[in-house]
Amino acid sequence: MAVTRREKRACGRCAASGVALAPLPPAIIAKGLAGDAIVVEALMAKYCDHLPLYRQSVMLQRESGVEISRATLDGWVMQVGESLQPLVAAMGRRLLEGAPDALVRASAPALRWRLSGILPAPRRRAPP
Repeated sequence: MAVTRREKRACGRCAASGVALAPLPPAIIAKGLAGDAIVVEALMAKYCDHLPLYRQSVMLQRESGVEISRATLDGWVMQVGESLQPLVAAMGRRLLEGAPDALVRASAPALRWRLSGILPAPRRRAPP
């Protein structure tokens, strides 16, 4: 566990300013108890090793005695996904800038749905 020490400073002559405290370094999960390393490890295991969150939860409890629920792991994944949305949108715009016009007209609605996270429901054919 990493401990971040921040010094408190006060000016004896400046009563109005009070005590100054150095800001916390930026973290992946804001105001969370989990460090960046455990969040990155969970994401790498999920997306690179194809390890589901429920299995990760069981493994963490078995191997280290730490009980982290699936809902907590899922919340971390969702927060990281939300923070990456501007990057995904920029990549989509960049992709559309370099694409031929016919491809853009054909795939723009589907790409827009995918970039926003809303996938259209598959169309069902009416019975003959």
